Formats: sequence, structure tokens, C-alpha cells
Amino acid sequence: MVVDRVGDLEGFFEVYASDEAKANVLSFAAVEDMYEVTYNRGEGFTVHMPENDIVFKRRDNLYEMD
Repeated sequence: MVVDRVGDLEGFFEVYASDEAKANVLSFAAVEDMYEVTYNRGEGFTVHMPENDIVFKRRDNLYEMD
């Protein structure tokens, strides 16, 4: 697989992505460095940003953003 896309994930940082990937990776540690995060083990986590919260819910072995 080739990671051939680079972009700015609004509110976060520069990210690398691929249309071929099942999922693209977001660094949890980097997000924690920027924002308060509430983690609910086995369910998901919420990133508390100044303008709104972003919820990531667990599905199978991945966390998906709403």
C-alpha cells in the first residue's frame, strides 16, 4: 500500500492517508498533547475541542470518528 495523500486534518495537524487503507491512523498521543480527552474503556473516547467535542466510538478493533 502507498500512503499518497497528505492533508491538514482541521483542528489537529498534518496527516497522511490512503484511499486503499481500511483505516487511517490518528496519533492518540498527539491528540492528547493538544486537547483534553475523556476515555471510556471498550466504548470510545471524546476529544474536547474549544468549538465542539469529537466522539470516537469503538467498532471491532478500531475507533471511528462520528
